[in-house]
Amino acid sequence: MRKTTAQQKAEAELTAFGLAMPETASGPGWATTRVLKVRSKMFFVFGDRGEQPDELTMIVKLPISAGMVQDLYFVRESKGWFKQHNWVIAH
Repeated sequence: MRKTTAQQKAEAELTAFGLAMPETASGPGWATTRVLKVRSKMFFVFGDRGEQPDELTMIVKLPISAGMVQDLYFVRESKGWFKQHNWVIAH
């Protein structure tokens, strides 16, 4: 049996929390990502291109507070479509 990493445990806990919300479902995203959706609209993505097994990357839709979190040390600057639509990338 493979040992669960801290990143996998964190993703599992965040997924369980998200799935406790009304009308939420999980599923595959693009390439190697995993997503959470509300009424078929994506709001949370786990994974990123080139993500190492010991990393946890989260891409989150924050329509109201995206600008407030940009200065946090674990938030990478969003560009292009992500920035235009208030998505935040955190490592």
